[in-house]
Amino acid sequence: MDNVIEFFIEVGKLKNLERSGWFVEGIEKPESVADHSFRTTLAVLILGKDRKDLDLNRAIKIALVHDIEESRTGDILIDWKMKYYGERAKKLKDFENHGISKEEKKKRGLEAMQKLSGILGDSGKEIFDLWKEYEEGKTREAVFVKSVETFEMLLQAFEYEKSEKIRLDWFDHQQNWDNIKDEEIRELVLEIVEMRK
Repeated sequence: MDNVIEFFIEVGKLKNLERSGWFVEGIEKPESVADHSFRTTLAVLILGKDRKDLDLNRAIKIALVHDIEESRTGDILIDWKMKYYGERAKKLKDFENHGISKEEKKKRGLEAMQKLSGILGDSGKEIFDLWKEYEEGKTREAVFVKSVETFEMLLQAFEYEKSEKIRLDWFDHQQNWDNIKDEEIRELVLEIVEMRK
């Protein structure tokens, strides 16, 4: 059981790991990675419950593990995001870990997940496989979870706009729209866009 405790201590770091993107946007107390993962998973449960084209149980599991490697890597901003945010990005607590390429981030994530799931021995294989399925994005469940994850992020952007009385450009980034391949989830995001007007 020691390995299980070690694993939970490791992923527990996500409760205190602030989401870097919100920090560089000027949000004083941004949500944690665990906050984001919780609402993403709950949204997968609620938005997927009537979907006959999905294995909902598998989708929920994917949502639960989709960001856990960040307990080891941190919530890294890749190179173009660091350039985009400029001076604001230099205020990140772990500034030196950011600004890497997308490929390097994927490599670090893979290495982190291998070590993290390895803590659990053979029982960690399912967690690793679910995470890899999300990263590869080839199954219906992975596509759905990625779409819901992006929906949750844009919903958070909308909430920050209201609470902080600011305007964020997260809705203008094309890659966010590219991540929403599920049409039902895209419709929900379009509702948020309408609410922003």
